[in-house]
Amino acid sequence: MLHDGGPQTQRTGWSRRRIMACATGSVLAPLLLFTVFYLTDDRRNVEPTAGAATGDPAFLGSTPPPSAPAPTPKESAAEAVTAAPTASAAAGGTVDGLDGVAWRRVLKQTVATSDWKRGASAIVALGQIDPAALEQPDLTRAAAAIAMAVELTDSEEATHLYDALAMTAGGVDVLYDISSRRGGSKAAVRATEKMSKEEVRQRASPALKITLEMREAACADKEALLDRAVAEGDHRTLVVLIALRSPECSPGVEGCCMRSNEKLQHSVRQLSARLRPVARPSAAPDPY
Repeated sequence: MLHDGGPQTQRTGWSRRRIMACATGSVLAPLLLFTVFYLTDDRRNVEPTAGAATGDPAFLGSTPPPSAPAPTPKESAAEAVTAAPTASAAAGGTVDGLDGVAWRRVLKQTVATSDWKRGASAIVALGQIDPAALEQPDLTRAAAAIAMAVELTDSEEATHLYDALAMTAGGVDVLYDISSRRGGSKAAVRATEKMSKEEVRQRASPALKITLEMREAACADKEALLDRAVAEGDHRTLVVLIALRSPECSPGVEGCCMRSNEKLQHSVRQLSARLRPVARPSAAPDPY
């Protein structure tokens, strides 16, 4: 019988520890080493969280906060529909699955089919993905015809359409075409009102800006604009200059006639030469 604290107990306890150590070293060591290796390898494969990696005291010993719930399919679809038009317009890609070339085709077709609502959609789409398209004379005229028809058929749609036209240089070209060639019509009144706003005029192309200045300047100030008219103007500017020197010019109508002004005559010849590759305007042929 063993007694606590006595020499015999100490000797017996020492003998038992030695025996256990020997037994462990000879029998259980492989199992213990395997267990230690397995646990260490398993812990190595667990990716530490941000808080554990940084040693955040608030994280250690606590449960990680729950992640935000994934959006439901319905929410994801709604967000995609909302974001898609903006993304496609910004990329200059497509609107409603059609690119700029397709919308140009639609614009021309709707003039023949009188599908004015579809034509208005084409104008708005081109303003988003192909703003320069409406600066082409054939598309300018087609868009002007559509805008005038929409004005007569749907006033609310016309408000939206004319607002869209006022946002791009090509759209301002359309407004000018309506106001200058369809004077007195309801559409021309709306187009003129839009173009009276300074922010809209600032979006006009340089050629249209000098054309407007030549038309609106006082007679005494027109000659000072002729150099810019030659350098920046286009066929619309040429029409204004030819009208100023025309034998049929009436001061009561045009407000100013410059029939014998040599600088004007020279400017007309210079601008005509610069625009020679472009078809001359048939509405006001050069009588000289």
